[in-house]
Amino acid sequence: MLGLNTATIPRATLEEAVHVAVVAGFQGIEPRVPLLMDWGSKPVEVLCFTWLPLNSLEELFALSLEELKGIAKKTFVLARQFGIPGVISVPGVVLSPNLDEAVYILSWLKRLAAMHNVELLYEMLGFPNRAFPHIQDTLKLVSKAEIRLVLDTFHLAISGAKPNEISKIPGSMIGLVHLSDAITEGKAVEELTDEDRVLPGEGSLRLPDILAAIRKSGFKGMVSVEVFHPKYSAMDPYIVAREAFVRARDILKEAGW
Repeated sequence: MLGLNTATIPRATLEEAVHVAVVAGFQGIEPRVPLLMDWGSKPVEVLCFTWLPLNSLEELFALSLEELKGIAKKTFVLARQFGIPGVISVPGVVLSPNLDEAVYILSWLKRLAAMHNVELLYEMLGFPNRAFPHIQDTLKLVSKAEIRLVLDTFHLAISGAKPNEISKIPGSMIGLVHLSDAITEGKAVEELTDEDRVLPGEGSLRLPDILAAIRKSGFKGMVSVEVFHPKYSAMDPYIVAREAFVRARDILKEAGW
């Protein structure tokens, strides 16, 4: 099943994003916090669509518990208001965090999310200045905290994760897959940033290898297209979304899905 992250169509309002996703052929939409905040107090019943987890609760492990609690509560309330089943959490800029402390924070957040009937998920970021940027360290973290993982093809690539490492992750541990390619010309893979991220097939990451490895894990959930290259801000959201759907479908077929 294919979903669309609203970062991919940055010109669209929330209502437009839902319509764009439907027209393009997507089966779910992954909203981002600012779009929901902009919706305000308008009725949410008009947004009849399948929600993917809300993206995202940020700066994990970089904020104090008191700071994190305030932001987390607002995010979980927002997810519950829209009927969104989960919230993705992402690590902040922290070098060599303590594993036990990180597990405690995630477990505490998971309990807080459950009070709002929301699932907490954790996404590995492969940037070297982020906490737990390698797949083995992330697996230790989410296994101990007992939460599901969001895998991102871009972050798997820049972290140097090997296909045999990825395929050994139990599919039941994966809650969502983010799909993007990246323009690597003139840069080492570890130097890439979010703004280098483009639609599948527009870059040069080895997506078929990564996706084939994820498939071998047994994962059968949603794949969400999430790109950030600034060129998409100048493009018609309907054109971007349709191109995203076709390219995502084609690369998944090539990988054996």
